Amino acid sequence: MSSLAKITDGYTQGHLTQAAKDVLTERRIKQLHTKPLTAVEFIPPLARQEPVYQEEENSFKAWFVKTPLGKKRAKAATESENDGKDKGQKGKVGKKGKEAKKKGKKKK
Repeated sequence: MSSLAKITDGYTQGHLTQAAKDVLTERRIKQLHTKPLTAVEFIPPLARQEPVYQEEENSFKAWFVKTPLGKKRAKAATESENDGKDKGQKGKVGKKGKEAKKKGKKKK
């Protein structure tokens, strides 16, 4: 699995799906119980496809961040990170607040 993961670096989900469809023919599916799949079987279908190069991926990411959807997702991601940090702080403050209330009730 790790060698297959290294080989598929740079390929999109669509590339991997197409490679799986090419490998998993009806005939091959019938043979699975006697002959398990190997990573080597996926190399020829992947070799016929052009991977996404790092420069292309970086330029796509740079473009996407500038789009309205990219800005919205970036904003949502930072808000969720801040919410996680705030919740951690609120939990500590809330606990102290509960302890203070308990002490106040004991004095009465």
